[in-house]
Amino acid sequence: MPGGRVGAASEDGSYPVQLTMKIGPMQIAYAGRVTVTERNDAARRAVLLIEMKAPHSEDSARATVTMGVAAAGEGSRVELETDVTLRGRAAHLGQGILAEVARRLLDKAAACIETRILGAAT
Repeated sequence: MPGGRVGAASEDGSYPVQLTMKIGPMQIAYAGRVTVTERNDAARRAVLLIEMKAPHSEDSARATVTMGVAAAGEGSRVELETDVTLRGRAAHLGQGILAEVARRLLDKAAACIETRILGAAT
């Protein structure tokens, strides 16, 4: 994810994460964990639980991300569904700003994944 880092897996199977996001006029640095709550290799589907907090503030984020991969012609189509809850300063911004930030993050993540896949294919 752009602006983010994922660490090595912990003994409990979760991964430490850090994410810095610019949301409207503010920038918030979150730290937390990502846990794979469901994984079905045969169905090519996974569900992640992301829980993060900004140190020294009331800002927090919790997201459930459902990912699936389906055949699409000669390639594949990746589908993401997210359910996000924000608390603190970011929660007080309008839906339009938050939707734009989410779209921008997903576009950057998709470009990053595409670069990795195409780079691995060469």
